[in-house]
Amino acid sequence: GSFGEGRNIGPTIGANIALTEAWLLSLSAGRTVRGRFIQGVTDSIGPTSLMLQQPGAENAVNASLNYSSGAFNLSAAVAWAFPETDRIDRRFSVEQGRRLNIALDAGYTWSPTHSTRAQLALSRAGRNRVLDNDALRILVEPFNSNSTRYTASLEHTVAMGSWKLTGLANLLYRDRNQWRPLDQQFVQAKWKAGAGLQVSHDISE
Repeated sequence: GSFGEGRNIGPTIGANIALTEAWLLSLSAGRTVRGRFIQGVTDSIGPTSLMLQQPGAENAVNASLNYSSGAFNLSAAVAWAFPETDRIDRRFSVEQGRRLNIALDAGYTWSPTHSTRAQLALSRAGRNRVLDNDALRILVEPFNSNSTRYTASLEHTVAMGSWKLTGLANLLYRDRNQWRPLDQQFVQAKWKAGAGLQVSHDISE
């Protein structure tokens, strides 16, 4: 099918609290209202129909703790999201499970020309609420159909005047297959590893 996205509005309120000179606590809460959109459905022959997609709003709370001292910095962040009901053609589709995101980020500057950064992240969702067509009731699914995703990355940057050379390595693991009803996509369980080099130049220098 073809994909789209409606107009999203996401007001957020938050505060930064300095615990000490080195430690900073950030807290925030927000709500994202997701606009509806038309999605085309196709088969092997071509377009067959149009569906009105109505994504549910999402409420979220976030907290992060940041530490910075000299050449070392560290950040730990937690986000907890509470999705509301998704609808297709104005009928109940799914209410996705609450989602937890955790991220760790650490960096160290070895010298004016060398620095390293490492990141770890986890994204996990609880069980969805789905429509039982036999009982015509909305129930919590008997097993969790959502996948858990783990990511890790490492990068090292070498600065040479106005040029920077960065070596990158990353890893992604999704523990099981997942069907996403709103965008009609099947997401496979997978391992994925990557590595590369990135060159950048500061034109202001």
